[in-house]
Amino acid sequence: MDFISDYTSERILDIKEKQKVFTERLDHISLPIIPMKTSELLNLLLVIIIFSITMSWTWAATLDDILSMFILNILSVGLILTIRELYRIHYSKTHEIETYHIFWPFGSLLTIASTFLGNTFSLAYDITVKNAQDEPYPRMLFQSTVILSAISLSCFTLNLLIGHIILQMISVFTIMMLMIDMTPIKPMDGAHIKQWNTPRWLVLYLIIAISYMVMNFNLI
Repeated sequence: MDFISDYTSERILDIKEKQKVFTERLDHISLPIIPMKTSELLNLLLVIIIFSITMSWTWAATLDDILSMFILNILSVGLILTIRELYRIHYSKTHEIETYHIFWPFGSLLTIASTFLGNTFSLAYDITVKNAQDEPYPRMLFQSTVILSAISLSCFTLNLLIGHIILQMISVFTIMMLMIDMTPIKPMDGAHIKQWNTPRWLVLYLIIAISYMVMNFNLI
């Protein structure tokens, strides 16, 4: 067991070091106009694809519908995650904090597994910072959550009036993502927000939880 433990530990450290070197080399490639690091952009695209595939499985009535649902989900999921990332980058530059968009392989597996079990409920990425205790970071997470909650509720309300599948996809995906994110367990955003300001976290969490139940279980 000691041999296996030492071997796997060394392998994990070796893999992490190789990933770090690869990421550093990748970030030397600058892309015009796009404000994100190249490694973070690739992570974001990977997360969008994973969520789009899993959400397409949920939305498609038959296998023939999956491709069309995938295209629609690329648009809706891509829009929401891009808004979130642009806000993160803007806030980080304004308040001079270093935040990172990280791809989460285990979370991706949970996302895929939960989808096939009947309900997508996981995250494939995480946002981290050098010092998560500093006030700007949880405040950024809180404000980002408020913005996305408003978008989700607006799309849900608009869908009740005009009815469109894109509006449904945006509202359902966004509220699902926020419901997971606001869970007060690290590394979820809710843990940092709750530690920063418990009353604000509680009010926002209740709003999101009620919205999640209504949107996903047809309570209206």
